[in-house]
Amino acid sequence: MRKSLAIKPSKERELPVPLTEEELAAYRDVLAEAAIAEQELLDTKAEISKDYNEQIKAERVVIADKASCIKSRSQQRWVECEEHHDFKTFVVSIVRMDSGEIISTRPMSEGERQTPIPFEDSTTG
Repeated sequence: MRKSLAIKPSKERELPVPLTEEELAAYRDVLAEAAIAEQELLDTKAEISKDYNEQIKAERVVIADKASCIKSRSQQRWVECEEHHDFKTFVVSIVRMDSGEIISTRPMSEGERQTPIPFEDSTTG
């Protein structure tokens, strides 16, 4: 004996359904609002991103500066210096006032080699 085939109850399936004019109009409105909202979010994101990028750049400057100081074990600073003129060797030395270290030397210019001649006032003598 053959078993008869039973008809199973129908199941719903997702299938294309034509939209009405009212539905199309509503979808257009939603689409327009979503596009505007998306653009506003993108604009806000760009502004925030720009702000963060500027902050990141500032931090990178600090990182590079401090890393350089650590690597060289020194930092560029303004230090008071004096010029010392040696008229025996005609050399000008630049000397750090904080440590007395000579940081550079150079030959005296012609003008620097001219020493003032002591002048006596003839009215006092």
